[in-house]
Amino acid sequence: MDLLYILRVLRQRIWILIGIPQLSVLLSIFLASKLDDQYKSTAQIATGSISDESVNLSELKSGSYEVNSRITNIIESMNSIPMVSLVSYQLILHDLEEATPFREMKTEDLYFEWNDKVKQEFIDIFKDRLANLKPLNTFEEEDNKLLTVLYSYRYDFGSLMENLDIKRQGSSDFINVEHVSENPLLSAYLVNTLCKEFIRFNKVSKADKSSESIEILESLLT
Repeated sequence: MDLLYILRVLRQRIWILIGIPQLSVLLSIFLASKLDDQYKSTAQIATGSISDESVNLSELKSGSYEVNSRITNIIESMNSIPMVSLVSYQLILHDLEEATPFREMKTEDLYFEWNDKVKQEFIDIFKDRLANLKPLNTFEEEDNKLLTVLYSYRYDFGSLMENLDIKRQGSSDFINVEHVSENPLLSAYLVNTLCKEFIRFNKVSKADKSSESIEILESLLT
């Protein structure tokens, strides 16, 4: 008896049961069509933490803890302000110098005059910071102007990190770098540039550490 009553009620409300899911689907499609197009690019970089072919005098293999720590440190380094700043420099130089920029400047965000002369001065400064791997300092007036230009293009650290994802690929030796933006060329350029700048930054860092070690050994020998 109860089953018949339930079936009778369901039959009376059949159009409601069918209509609500269909309405939800149509509403979802409509809202999704109003969203801006987004493009994701992915780059992959090998850390060399697992397949380490360097000379090991002690002949002791790195344990899983050491490998995980090493890869975590690499990810944190790639997410750091100095590292992402190098990507910001590359992006802003591209848009200031190339005929087809990824984004247009929002001049209303600037608190100073912008003209061709000022533009060239900023290009020279950004190139110098990029070559010397030097991040911006908010306590410097010149650096604040540089940051304002980055904000106007949404190339500042906070804006880039909103859609940047750096993570390890499972338990492998690889790190995936993903970025989502409104421009497919921008997304691809960003992830490739981040990997290239990290390799350059890492080489310079290792060279500096090797130089310091040599100086220490020379002083001890003396």
